[in-house]
Amino acid sequence: MITGIFSWSILLTVFLLLGLAAYKLFMEKSGITTWNHAAIAAIYILGALTALVILLPGSDMHIKVGAPTAIAADATGAGAAATATEQRWLPDLSLILRGATAVYCLGLLLTLGRIALSCRRMSLLAADSLVTEVRGIEVRVHSHSEIVPCSFAGMIFVPDTLEGRDLEMAVCHEHAHCRRHHWAEQLAAEIVTALNWFNPAAYILRDSLREIHEFEADTAVIQEGYPAADYQMLLIRTAVGQRFDLLANNLNNSSLKNRITMMHTNSTSRLGGALRTLALIPSLAAAFAIAAMLPVSAMNTPVTDPSPASAGAPSEISRPADIEAPATDGTENEAHATSEVKPQFEGGEAELMRWVGRHIVFPKDVKLDKKVRVLVQFVIKADGTVCDFNLMRKSDIEALNQAAIDAIKSTSGKWTPGKIDGKPVNVTYTLPITFSMTSGSDKTATDKK
Repeated sequence: MITGIFSWSILLTVFLLLGLAAYKLFMEKSGITTWNHAAIAAIYILGALTALVILLPGSDMHIKVGAPTAIAADATGAGAAATATEQRWLPDLSLILRGATAVYCLGLLLTLGRIALSCRRMSLLAADSLVTEVRGIEVRVHSHSEIVPCSFAGMIFVPDTLEGRDLEMAVCHEHAHCRRHHWAEQLAAEIVTALNWFNPAAYILRDSLREIHEFEADTAVIQEGYPAADYQMLLIRTAVGQRFDLLANNLNNSSLKNRITMMHTNSTSRLGGALRTLALIPSLAAAFAIAAMLPVSAMNTPVTDPSPASAGAPSEISRPADIEAPATDGTENEAHATSEVKPQFEGGEAELMRWVGRHIVFPKDVKLDKKVRVLVQFVIKADGTVCDFNLMRKSDIEALNQAAIDAIKSTSGKWTPGKIDGKPVNVTYTLPITFSMTSGSDKTATDKK
């Protein structure tokens, strides 16, 4: 699950980076907060949905998670020992993945912890406040004079030192946040930022959303008829107060200079705002396309492949008569995309490479001028045999396709099956084999990913 979230966050990173760049370029200076608000919401929503669609199994754009073991064969089928020697120098993708996942989990826990701490602080402040009304609006008055007026989850908090018109303007400002449910948007933005904590664009986009919230609340105060000069003086007086940095909407949030400037800025026309918003469409489309092309499969190292077979004629190997099939619960024909305990070839991956290298029979009448890669998907059954061969990627030379399948058939009975809940199960496995014509050398060309 963590690996899936990590993959999702990588795809979201690309979308947020390009979406933020487009927003900063086309939208931020438009002066129309409604359009800007909608643009940022669209970036968040489309980014999250894009990543889910790309990773969702069954989707035409589904990225297959898993980096199969690289196997290669040369024109003579020899050179397996050289391949194994070269393979040892390749980076351990499994180790890299575990390290990256551990760092990601640590950052995720820390950022989620900050959100939980902020919620705790707000609950303590609510418990320490006295409920009253200001101009028909329920507020919670507390004795912490250093904390500026703020709001969260429909609750408005003000210090007991605030009174008169300043109190009314502060309550009007925070009530605007509550009416527009800004706290819910801010909480969602914080969660996305926590899941994407390593991405600077996530923080910048979150702060841009906060700034728009403040612009909207400032506008609501001015529209209520309060003098702009008096309200601006209130902002200046509260600029140095303590605030809740995460979930609460604070009166002194955002850049004070920008907020005062916005009160004196005439917005561009609605038509101009619409045109600026339309400019985001090609940028978001480009973000979608780039995210869809990301090689997320290289981030994970399970040897199973969750994708369905796409091409090739199936061929089945019968189970040897002297091997007794384990007891099943009626699902013996079901092939799992993954398992708790992965299938293992006798002797490990290095021995699998040597075995396939020795058993590949390269067609004598085939001449190659470039490498040809064949990707074979098959099922490792609960008794260690293999069956149901499908060519996920095949060569135009049918003899090479058959040579790859025949080499994998030769491994039948030499597998330790995958297990779920301690029981052997059928598991789907994908193996790439690269053919190359080598002359004057037995060295095998290894398929690097």
